[in-house]
Amino acid sequence: MTPEVLDPKAFDAHSARVLLDRDGRVQHVSPSALDILGASGDPKGRPLHACLSARVHDLRGLERALQNRTAWCAELPCATGSGVSPLQAVLVPVLSHQGEEQFLVLLSRGEAKLHDEASVGDVLEFWDHAPLALHSLDLNGRIILVNDTWLDWLGYAREEVEGVLRFTDVVTPESATAFERNFPAFQSDGFVSDLEYEFRRKDGSTFPGLLSATAVRDSSGRIVRTRTAFLDISGRRRAEQDAKALRDRLTDCMQCIPNPIGVFDAADRFVYGNQALLEVMGHDEPQLLGKTFEALTDGLLAENLKDLEGESAADWKHRRMEYHRNPVGSFEDCVLRGRTYRVTDRRTRDGGTVVVLSDRSDDARHAAEVEAARIAATAANRAKNEFLSSMSHELRTPLNSVLGFAQLLERDRDPQLTPRQLTWVSHVLRGGEHLLQLIDEILDLARIESGSFVFERSPIDVPGVLRDVMTMLEALARTRGVTIELAALPPDLGSIEVDRKRLTQILLHLGSNAVKYNRQGGKAVIRAAMTERGWLRIAVRDDGPGIPLARRDALFIAFQRLGQEAGPIPGTGIGLTMTKLLTELMGGRVGFETEEGHGSTFWIEFPAHAATPQSPSPPVQHCAMAVAASLLHILYIEDNPTAVDLMKAVLTESDGFRLSVATTAETGLQIARASHPDLVLLDLNLPGMSGHEAFVRLRSMPETRMIPVLAISAAAAPRDVQRALDAGFAGYVTKPLDVADVVVRIRALAKRTTPQTC
Repeated sequence: MTPEVLDPKAFDAHSARVLLDRDGRVQHVSPSALDILGASGDPKGRPLHACLSARVHDLRGLERALQNRTAWCAELPCATGSGVSPLQAVLVPVLSHQGEEQFLVLLSRGEAKLHDEASVGDVLEFWDHAPLALHSLDLNGRIILVNDTWLDWLGYAREEVEGVLRFTDVVTPESATAFERNFPAFQSDGFVSDLEYEFRRKDGSTFPGLLSATAVRDSSGRIVRTRTAFLDISGRRRAEQDAKALRDRLTDCMQCIPNPIGVFDAADRFVYGNQALLEVMGHDEPQLLGKTFEALTDGLLAENLKDLEGESAADWKHRRMEYHRNPVGSFEDCVLRGRTYRVTDRRTRDGGTVVVLSDRSDDARHAAEVEAARIAATAANRAKNEFLSSMSHELRTPLNSVLGFAQLLERDRDPQLTPRQLTWVSHVLRGGEHLLQLIDEILDLARIESGSFVFERSPIDVPGVLRDVMTMLEALARTRGVTIELAALPPDLGSIEVDRKRLTQILLHLGSNAVKYNRQGGKAVIRAAMTERGWLRIAVRDDGPGIPLARRDALFIAFQRLGQEAGPIPGTGIGLTMTKLLTELMGGRVGFETEEGHGSTFWIEFPAHAATPQSPSPPVQHCAMAVAASLLHILYIEDNPTAVDLMKAVLTESDGFRLSVATTAETGLQIARASHPDLVLLDLNLPGMSGHEAFVRLRSMPETRMIPVLAISAAAAPRDVQRALDAGFAGYVTKPLDVADVVVRIRALAKRTTPQTC
């Protein structure tokens, strides 16, 4: 039953009522109640029992009711000026209008006379409409008196109950059995309290009630009937059931967790352990319940002294207890039954502690396996590179003869060679040159993968490079029946700083693809322009068939020719792979748009500096070069395009950064070895090789060992952050990003100052 809200009008001159706070101390007393109590002085703030001149044992029920917040009624023999007279008291839990827990007490003297109709009505109104059910039983358990609340709760009319029904008729059979067991004790002791019965309404429905009763005695002291009150505790029962269901679910969840977990209360005593913990401890839960953390620690020490590796038991215990008292981070050195655990203690809201163990026994083995795999991969990569170098030498030697003599035959105008034979010589030359190109591309790819690729960066005359590329592609375009053109270049075209030879190689790859995979009579167009964010983009458009949706994911994978392996168009299948790797290694980006049946556009872009005036002064040129040289090179290894776009936007808005992007850990390692960035931003949840594995690789390579690495992850739990910091990451940034904080941390970790503008 929910306590009723107290009406302040309850304290009028006609009602003998006392209001108590939640601790049982008097707050307000009506004048009538003050006369009955006869207490000397102001009773406010005093415990109620101190205001009653009753025997101590008669007040035990009152104390229990206050403690348990239940109803209570009793007839107390109290001393008065003329002797001892019975004092009848009823206590009910109520709420103030502010929601504070209180108790309302109704008092009356047994010999008191009701002087007027108002007093009589007041007492009857309180009896019938009290917020608890009241009844009286005779010594046979028959109901002889009930109040209106009782009738409302159980659905009976008064004439159907009083003198007709026994108590056992309004409870379930199980509760009836309990009543038959408890009633003799009541007849002996004169009271019972806090008994739970399942009451049954007239319509057959049931509800739980909490019952207390005291005895009414005749002048000779014999018990003649009961004075009983009970509360509807359906709400409390539902809350208890919900709490039990929640505890059961939590217990099931804890049992499913493979980590050993123990829970200690605010007094540091063991209250729960999952099955994994009990197995580690080697005890059943009843053997552990109630033991203090320190006592359990002493027991563990006694069982595992041999595993302390030279440390004294006292020193180990001191370290463990210090960590338990101040649980920051984790405790690494815990050995139980021959296995090594990392221990994490965390405080609960009620002052208790949760202890979680993580088995680290296999970490060393895993680390050794990773190192062995790394050594094997390094050896395999070295063997591959040695093989490719050997293959290059072995193939170039005969190719030198083939191409050399073929060129002599082509240049020699000996009339003995017929036009048909000259055509054959041309085929030999074209085939040999294609084979030489294939060898060079494979070797370039191997050098990039090994991190030994060297770039020679310099400011690039982009229009000049584009014109050179056009010249080299025109002959191929003519033979294919394709028109190729260079679109007009805008006057604000900025300058870029890359390797000229590699830029030319990239553009030749894209341009030759636009010609080879075009349609007969189609057009290929090369354009260059500045993007909104200040990058220089070069795009190559063709009128070919476009790329099927199912094949687009494999576009930049080496040796994938997208169904053209057996077609008439020659190719190695590594041109686009080389284009992507070379572009990203030089700090750029590559992408494409395609539509089946309408052609494709492939583009590359690089960070650009503002276009140089036609007649620049030497100081301005010098300043531009200084700014370009002072850009911080940031490598971001991230597979999520949206996250990449965000980081680009963040660094674009902040001066002084140059961003390279790798979408896999493997590509990122290659870029890091080749370009030595000032800082690596590493997403931990990458496809294939994880971010943690990539970090181990970066630390194992001499070229990248000293580059700071900032971890970026959506995993924000303290254990995830601590794991990364323990591994050696320079910092840890969680998603969603705090943009200002990210920029500050990037600058600090790169250990360089932002360049000043001219």
